[in-house]
Amino acid sequence: KNQDSTRLSQWECCQQATCATYACPTGWTTKNQDSTRLSQWECCQQATCATYACPTGWTTKNQDSTRLSQWECCQQATCATYACPAGWTTKNQDSTRLSQWECCQEPVAQRQWQADGSKNHCRPMVNGRVQGPHMRKRLEINLWSDEKWTKFQSAMQKFKQARGNYPYSYDGFASIHIKGHRHHDKNIAKLQFLPWHRKMILQMETRLQVLANDCDITLPYWNSNLDGTSGYIFNARVFDRDRVGGRPGSGGTRCDRNYERTCITDGLAAGWELRDGAYLVDGCSCVHRSYNPSASLPNLATILSFIQRTQDFSRFNNEMDNIHAAVHCEIMGKKSDMCLLEVASNDPIFYLHHAYIDRLWHYWQRYHSIKYGRNTWSCWDCNQNMGFFDIPLNDMFGTYDQTNECIAYPKGDPEVCVSYEGRFKPNFALTSFLQQGSTQGQGRQRVFRSTNCQEVVALLEEGALSSEAIKKSVVSTRPLPKEELMWSCREWGKWVGKAMAYNSTAEGSQGAEQDYDNSCDQSLRDLEIIDNGLAKANASTEEEREFGFKCQADWIVDDIEEAYEAGVAARQSSTPTP
Repeated sequence: KNQDSTRLSQWECCQQATCATYACPTGWTTKNQDSTRLSQWECCQQATCATYACPTGWTTKNQDSTRLSQWECCQQATCATYACPAGWTTKNQDSTRLSQWECCQEPVAQRQWQADGSKNHCRPMVNGRVQGPHMRKRLEINLWSDEKWTKFQSAMQKFKQARGNYPYSYDGFASIHIKGHRHHDKNIAKLQFLPWHRKMILQMETRLQVLANDCDITLPYWNSNLDGTSGYIFNARVFDRDRVGGRPGSGGTRCDRNYERTCITDGLAAGWELRDGAYLVDGCSCVHRSYNPSASLPNLATILSFIQRTQDFSRFNNEMDNIHAAVHCEIMGKKSDMCLLEVASNDPIFYLHHAYIDRLWHYWQRYHSIKYGRNTWSCWDCNQNMGFFDIPLNDMFGTYDQTNECIAYPKGDPEVCVSYEGRFKPNFALTSFLQQGSTQGQGRQRVFRSTNCQEVVALLEEGALSSEAIKKSVVSTRPLPKEELMWSCREWGKWVGKAMAYNSTAEGSQGAEQDYDNSCDQSLRDLEIIDNGLAKANASTEEEREFGFKCQADWIVDDIEEAYEAGVAARQSSTPTP
């Protein structure tokens, strides 16, 4: 070292050799460069992939491997390691085509407003702006999967546990029901039955979506007329312990204040208590029922024929109010909380029942609008505001969206568009149905030969069978429960009459009850006319006993082509049917 120095000595001129100058074997690299312990193992290390020079665009792998080659030490770079811009996410992770557009996903704009209960609640968004109503499809209870039900039940339980007045708790919601039958104008109090309850179940549904932060939660509905045969109705899916629960004989406990009342101990309402109103039901504070084991309801064919024959909304509204009382008082029982107006909405089956009543109104609006071109989207005096919610009745009539087969409301600036799906679907297109029949008699008339009840139910629910077709073709296997319908209508009407006349004298209350009784009489007479027009026979299969009519029959169908053509024309039109 110091080669030019003239101070000659070992320490001035010399330095001990280190690993830095040690000649390592080929393929090995130097280590411990300052060490003077000169040996291959001290000074050298075998080369690994960690130091291998990979080609441009490739990355190192197997860093400790000493098997030096491009395939051992290197891998081609993929999108998984590509650095995307801030806010972008990686896509196509295995792709080797490295570019921002190949490897990265641009941030997705919000596609739906959050579930916050606002005017924009859950509505679709386009380019950051709310556009169109929130689409909601309500399914019949038999169509619900366990997964879907679990989400619904979780939201309901959370709502029940909440505290506060309407709309922040289930009990607060239950407390407003009686206000749906009150109004300073007695005529409006009766007229608001369908619009008011449509608003109530809509608000309930929205609140559940907010609590669950889930825009897909909807209310189920229960088609009680399909299950309404005596001896069969309590086998319905709705009473299973993994649904609403409370099937007679399933282990409910007797209320210690009145043994005629059975507390619900399984299903959705297991162990639920009334927050208010126990003093009205013998001090029985649990959600309870008192079933009539022999109860029955009109079959679906009779009810839909009944709906088709009623064209005036005011009359239709009254008849739905009268008929719906049978589930409240005849099926759930006279001593149930469902049969007492002030506490009826504490039982969650109330909401499934009223969703079905709304589904029947939906059917009425759609059927008369499409088939006959009638205006089913308003009524005389429906510009009046309903009780409690204080919005025009007309708002909840909505408008029909033919493309999506849903009703959009409130009218003017719809926030939701609600549709319903029946328990069974036709297994053929309506056009195929038309082509299957052979021409019979005069005019447009077809014959459809059915072989099973589900097929017929699907046609009924789609409105493909007119009241005349039902009259000519239905063979009923379920007697019309006249006495039970009349009793339940009058029993329910007793409470409704008092609610309608809440600000009147006792004489006014009696007058309201008498009006309700007269309305019950009229509805039953109308049902009897339809029932008397149907042929009768004994059921020969379990399905025929359950559904209440013969299924293997020739169904004579009138004017169905006209109804279908009107539906097609409306769907093809860019403007919804007014």
